[in-house]
Amino acid sequence: MQPTFSSAEKKLLIISVLCILGILALETLFWGSRGFFYDEAWVANSINEPRIEKMLFYEKVAQNTPVGMLLLLRGLVAIFGDQEWVYRLPALGATLLCIPILILLGKQLVLSSQTIRYAVLLFTLHPLVLQYSQEAKQYPFDMLSILGIFSLYLAYQHKPTSERSTWFIGGSIFSFFFSYVTPFALGGIACKETYTWYRTKKFPTLPVTQLIMSTLSIGIIYLTAYHPNHTSALHYLWILNGGFPTYTSWYEPLGFIIKSFYRLAGSFSHTFVGPVLLPLIILGIYRLGKNACYNQYVLGVCATMIGTVLIGAYPFSQNVMNIRVQLFLLPLLCIYVGEALASGERNIKHPTLFFWCVLIGMCGITAYALSIPTYGRTNDMSYVFNEYLKNYEGEETLIASALRPEFEHYISDPKKTNNVSLMISRSAKEYGPWIDDYIRNHTNSSFWFIPSPASAEPRTAVNKFKANCTIIYEYHHLKSELYYIRC
Repeated sequence: MQPTFSSAEKKLLIISVLCILGILALETLFWGSRGFFYDEAWVANSINEPRIEKMLFYEKVAQNTPVGMLLLLRGLVAIFGDQEWVYRLPALGATLLCIPILILLGKQLVLSSQTIRYAVLLFTLHPLVLQYSQEAKQYPFDMLSILGIFSLYLAYQHKPTSERSTWFIGGSIFSFFFSYVTPFALGGIACKETYTWYRTKKFPTLPVTQLIMSTLSIGIIYLTAYHPNHTSALHYLWILNGGFPTYTSWYEPLGFIIKSFYRLAGSFSHTFVGPVLLPLIILGIYRLGKNACYNQYVLGVCATMIGTVLIGAYPFSQNVMNIRVQLFLLPLLCIYVGEALASGERNIKHPTLFFWCVLIGMCGITAYALSIPTYGRTNDMSYVFNEYLKNYEGEETLIASALRPEFEHYISDPKKTNNVSLMISRSAKEYGPWIDDYIRNHTNSSFWFIPSPASAEPRTAVNKFKANCTIIYEYHHLKSELYYIRC
């Protein structure tokens, strides 16, 4: 299959790719280089395990990174070295690949050029896309999966050949190695085919056969590659409390989907944009009402999500309202918003002025959103650990347990830290008395203290140390802190 793009679409593709790369470069210039935060650090630590099986079934932290991404990262690190930018290459690559597939999908759905243009621009300038394109995590692959599998399916529907059937089945299987939301894409297609069967009374033999083959293959992969970790590391990834959740009302799972739509729209910035984009999504759904193929697919994806929430098997189900595990919905919503904006452009006297106003508004809101440091930046401890290594002379070090992955990554040389660091447990019930005992046991002694910016308990420790000890030296970078204390 050889996708073709018009001259205007090629320009849109090139401009969008350069825009993402340029924004990331400007953000780095403004905020400085970024080290690893908690999630990225333990991914990097697992990649550096000497044996592959130790990487896949990481013992220290629940390994919820897909197998394909782990193997890809391991290969890239072996080639280019253990550097932060190497770990982030796959996420950036997946994000950039989403753009041509989004354009191609718009053409397959016979959307207007204005709709495709607005959808791509919104996707390109969305702060969530920019944020997760520079993290060593798999979430951009979720977006790529939800778009790519549907595009392969549409290509087969347009021209049902054995080659395109093989692409669809192979793409679905390959996708599962990089994205846990692949079953959502297949569920969306299954729901669409079921509706077509209901309307036409003609059983879709070939598409159903493809879906069954893809699903069985993914099931085999799950049983062989993922299920061995089911009772330990992946337990909380697929199963919520080991059973069926209880809902107080029948509409609660539906509310989960509505909240997902709103939060993805609202995450465009911390301003009024969320309440504005949600009506645009609704308008786009209405305007694309005649495009039954796309609406049925999106409805099927959402129905599959609701089903997995109901049975407690939603990926990363311990926190289903975490925005990053719903990121795969974003490009689907961009198409709806793109259609709403395109309809506005078509029904206004000055379409060019309308376009430039929308574009300037998007750029302004994106600039404002990016002026606020992301979670990854506020929890970046690399600056603190570099400062710590410059001043460390063998003293005892007290460090929050939440920082264990970053500490192990950046302080990997045991010669640099002779004393074993004492880790504070975030789950300690008697946290205050524990700190009081620590202060009493370290009278007339000095030590380093590194609290976690993402945890409340170390903040309690900082306050107690300031009240009962002397802060000889302190260093701050955004929310990360370093203290040298004498009691």
